[in-house]
Amino acid sequence: MQTWDLDRMGEDTVKEKDNRHRQRIFTILTYVVAIVCMWAVLRHAHWQDFRSDVREIGWGWVVLAVISNICAYLCQGWRWTMLLTPIERIPVIRSVQSVFVGVLASEVLPLKPGEIIRCYLQSRWKDIPFSVTLSSVFIERFFDGVLLGVALIVSLGRTPDMPMEIRVGSWVLVGVLAIGAVLLSIAIFHRERATTALSGPGWRRHVRVLIHDLHLIGHSRYLYYAAALSIPYLVLQVVPVYASMRAYGFADASWGDAAVLTICLRLSTVIPQAPGNVGTFNYITTQILTRVSRYGSDVAGRFSVLLWIVVTIPLIVVGLVALMFTGTHIRDLHLGAKSEMPAGKV
Repeated sequence: MQTWDLDRMGEDTVKEKDNRHRQRIFTILTYVVAIVCMWAVLRHAHWQDFRSDVREIGWGWVVLAVISNICAYLCQGWRWTMLLTPIERIPVIRSVQSVFVGVLASEVLPLKPGEIIRCYLQSRWKDIPFSVTLSSVFIERFFDGVLLGVALIVSLGRTPDMPMEIRVGSWVLVGVLAIGAVLLSIAIFHRERATTALSGPGWRRHVRVLIHDLHLIGHSRYLYYAAALSIPYLVLQVVPVYASMRAYGFADASWGDAAVLTICLRLSTVIPQAPGNVGTFNYITTQILTRVSRYGSDVAGRFSVLLWIVVTIPLIVVGLVALMFTGTHIRDLHLGAKSEMPAGKV
């Protein structure tokens, strides 16, 4: 019996080492992609003109961009509280604090672990199972995906020059949303039948837990309140992009241009990336502005840096303040969140 236990422990150790090795390789790849993307953006940027760009920035528009961006995440925290209300009544301030700590984690750590960290923090503050908070985030992403999908389809119809990769991504998004809709419908209306069909260990157990948690959240009027809050949450994310474009001097920039760019940037965040989405954020911004909005690649490249600063640095500052009030370190939260994930994976 002892020999079997030792063998099992040895297998677990080997698996853990393999997981760490794969994660390290994946992290390196994200940095390589970020560097390549930044090189593609910066090689045409004419940085000697950046100083004059900064001098001519409309700071009133910048302030509007920063405030609206922060308000978007305040709205997200409110929405999260609505989703979790059937399970536990949580103060909105706690959800907002968790959201900003999660945003901070995704901005300073690779592979975007902010979602699991905010779920772990929320479950630690309130006696809510970690799986329930993860399920609530699944519902959040489903709401966001539906709105983004609708907005993207409308944009594709009105923007014939939309890059092919964005068009392909839109169909992938539709497929993912269809799967999410099926899973959510099964969880809400056919939980018993689904859990019976998925009896057994391994991945089936994790799916059963997800279905159970989605059922708890889905049978509540607060689900519809949260869905309604998804609209201002996403609209508020368009405002920083539009305000930054006006601040930079794009006088002919329209809300449509800002919406298309926001949609593409939001869709890109689904992919694990380098900290702060640096590189990919700049590349996508440059591609949309040059191929859709018809701005020069040099101006678009410099603007991508300004936009990244405006939407990222204030969130890091607010996230640091939110983290300070937790009385813990971001690394400890990351380790705790990883330990709660199935098989210890992020």
